[in-house]
Amino acid sequence: MKKIIFLILCIISVNTFAQQKDTLAYYTDLDLKPVSKQKAKITFKLFQNNPTTWTFLKYNSKNVIELKETYSDSLLTIKHGQYVVYRSGKPSLKGLYFNNLKHGNYISYDEFGKVEGITNYNLDTLKTDVIYWQNGDKREVKTYGAKNQVAERLVYYENGNLAIKQVYAADNKVIEGSYLDIEGKPVKIVEIEAPPIYPGGVEKFYEYIARSLRYPTDAMQSKIQGSVLISYVISETGEVVDVKVDRGVSASLDREAVRVMLASPKWTPAKLFGKNVRVKFTIPIKFSITG
Repeated sequence: MKKIIFLILCIISVNTFAQQKDTLAYYTDLDLKPVSKQKAKITFKLFQNNPTTWTFLKYNSKNVIELKETYSDSLLTIKHGQYVVYRSGKPSLKGLYFNNLKHGNYISYDEFGKVEGITNYNLDTLKTDVIYWQNGDKREVKTYGAKNQVAERLVYYENGNLAIKQVYAADNKVIEGSYLDIEGKPVKIVEIEAPPIYPGGVEKFYEYIARSLRYPTDAMQSKIQGSVLISYVISETGEVVDVKVDRGVSASLDREAVRVMLASPKWTPAKLFGKNVRVKFTIPIKFSITG
């Protein structure tokens, strides 16, 4: 993304805006190499809203919007304002940046536009994370302490009764937990929820990633290394879906990390109250050149 912003700024330096709302467009292939409009797989657009606000947009090959970012400087280094990620042209995540820091509520939506969850930040520090039932009631609430680590987790039945209360230590281990059935009687946690399971277990999952990654030629030649931070969801049927790059390294490395995640074998889905549920994870996928 930084490469594209730099190239657009080079265009701006030659073709300054005649009017505030002039729009610049830049067309690339999947490796972010410039191509004609007719051959474009990705289109980036940039326009100035007012003297202090710039909007940056990303479209796919079908000219469907995928990303909207707002900046407060003409060099596009400071995200400040609205941030939107789209799925099939509809918002899947909305939030705000304040001087490059996430601030306030980040709201995620399902494919029908219904709110799935709200994560609250205070200048990039996680405060709370809430997931909702389809009826709009809270299903799960996480409260965070120092270093963005979970301090407390509460899970509710669809009727609003408390099912799980967990208190965490600084090392992310549960130090106190209570588990209740829908009538408020103590039960074992396995009677309430079960995490998603990769075939053979988590170690097999990491083996799959290591075995499946192919180092992109351009990144190898340019000696580009780093960890791509990927978020993904294990769906109710066990597929890996909603794969997103939360922090990228380069176009080719980011794309390879997404490809491997999407090609993952099906998992045994998570269960909550006896029903399959979606669960979101975030992991770093490391690319390093050895020898």
